[in-house]
Amino acid sequence: LSRFLNNILDSATEYAIMALDFFGKIIEFNRGAEKLFGWEKEEVLNKENIGITILPEDHDKNIQEEISKRTRTEGVCDLEMDRVRKNGERFPAHSTVTAIMDSTGRVTGFVEIVRDITWRKTLERELRETKEFLENIMESSVDGIVTTDLKGKVTYLNRAMEELLQYRRNEVIGRHISRFYVKGIQEA
Repeated sequence: LSRFLNNILDSATEYAIMALDFFGKIIEFNRGAEKLFGWEKEEVLNKENIGITILPEDHDKNIQEEISKRTRTEGVCDLEMDRVRKNGERFPAHSTVTAIMDSTGRVTGFVEIVRDITWRKTLERELRETKEFLENIMESSVDGIVTTDLKGKVTYLNRAMEELLQYRRNEVIGRHISRFYVKGIQEA
């Protein structure tokens, strides 16, 4: 069973999986962790604290203690934060930390699973930039533009549409489009 579980642990190369003792000393470090952080298992096992993967400024904020506290009280701590590789490179990561408990329910350590989310963060930034670009185009249009959801509730209107309707945006968004046409739903 032990060999089987170790094989599973080492097969998970896209996720860093680390086991830590109660004080954060690394007691297991899978191949995914080696790949993600750049440390060899032999370099860190029983020698290093998980703090080697945490940014210096987060050390100053006592982030390890906060994660440990949340995990002990809630059983799990799920968060996004920047991490650091052996070579000093920083990257955004999603981390899930769960408590390891003994038979009496006392927390004896932690398991942390970390995933690099650089690609997702890049896509989110590009999506935000595209959205802002399109909103700027729509806002600068001299034509009135209004959008609705499938049920006819207004989701957006530009400045030109505000002027045409003579209503402020916050008075229109969320209401049914038919309220703003003289002949009601047929005209809308």
